[in-house]
Amino acid sequence: MKNLQVHREAMAKTKSTASKSKLAKPTLPASASGQNLTKKKYPAWFYGVLVAIPALFLLVFEVGLRLADFGESYPVFVEFTSNRNQLRLNPEIPKKYFRSLSSTPSTILDVFAKVKAPNTLRIFVLGESSTAGWPYPPHVAFSKAIERALQALYPEHHVEVINLGIAAICTYTIKDFVLALLEHQPDLVMFYNGHNEYYGVLGVGSSMRFASSRFLTNLTLALQEFRLYQLVQRIVASLAQLGVSSKTEDNGTLMARVIGESAIGFESDIYRKGLEQFEDNMHKMLNALSAQRVPVVLGTLVSNCKDLPPFVSLNEEPNAEALFKSATEKLRAGDSLEARSLFLRAKDLDALRFRAPEAMNDLIRRLAAEHGAVVAEIQAEFERRSPYGIIGNNLMCDHLHPTAEGYQLMGKFSANCARASSFTARSKTA
Repeated sequence: MKNLQVHREAMAKTKSTASKSKLAKPTLPASASGQNLTKKKYPAWFYGVLVAIPALFLLVFEVGLRLADFGESYPVFVEFTSNRNQLRLNPEIPKKYFRSLSSTPSTILDVFAKVKAPNTLRIFVLGESSTAGWPYPPHVAFSKAIERALQALYPEHHVEVINLGIAAICTYTIKDFVLALLEHQPDLVMFYNGHNEYYGVLGVGSSMRFASSRFLTNLTLALQEFRLYQLVQRIVASLAQLGVSSKTEDNGTLMARVIGESAIGFESDIYRKGLEQFEDNMHKMLNALSAQRVPVVLGTLVSNCKDLPPFVSLNEEPNAEALFKSATEKLRAGDSLEARSLFLRAKDLDALRFRAPEAMNDLIRRLAAEHGAVVAEIQAEFERRSPYGIIGNNLMCDHLHPTAEGYQLMGKFSANCARASSFTARSKTA
């Protein structure tokens, strides 16, 4: 009996142990415990492949679009179709900037040799519609007067003056031109620009600006060279037009069509951004030219102050319209100095900023001093040739474009300023 009792107790212990072992959780090795569990590390090349695969896909897509002849290429200069040994400003280049217009401004057909002859004086003139000679034919542009004057001064040279002026552009476009022309041995570069920093394409108040910051604007201009980006642009533009009735473009001037911010107050944020944009882009251009020791002439800007009242007068003090009336009264009373000051002040307060403020001319003078450029005081020369020393309809055909006589005056005066730049010495050593 005693042995039977011992056997039963042993069996009971065995069942109890087995039951506990079934309920017990399995134990993990120390290396697999939660505290010691480590993430699997991939080799560096693995992450490189992760980046390379989509990049390779985009590259193949880009190459495929180019092989399919999709999109546009935008070289600044192209061969002249009538003479492959000559170059000209690309007539399609405005399309790079005026993306939303079916009709873009034209370029001037000034050609120059691919291979520069030893006795050549090569001058590039950059600017906006005034540089292009608007509203007259290209032969009236002041660049032609410069060419005639310099050819007469230096008959032993062949003088080339290449006009790169285009209507409704600002310094972003001009900057692209400067970087491209450096490859073609310029002896002198002349600028007459600044009126379009607000409403010109990519200007701070333009309806055709790509982005609100200078960094994003420059990035967008760089991306436009890629066909893939052009494809995305077309898709977005097509989607934006869904459900929108087509409209014919306004018959107004090109500048009227690119206005975004129609009223820009004096000393407002947008006003200051226009000056900052001009200064930043001009610094970059002048640094590039200085690095290659290219002489530069910067022209001060002229406006019709006496015979064209402000376009938009804001309801604030001082009032642009009131100042213009006061200036007119002062002039009638014989106080021409005070009248000039009031006319210029009224122009600066005009909220429709077709005409550059006087601060722009101050910037031009300061930029010239900082970069060792020559200032062509065109404004002072126009004032010297104007009744009472105030620029008006005597030399201007509208708010900022000179008359044919005014363009000739600009050209002859700029040619004299070019002589002061010693650009001929560069030609002899080039």
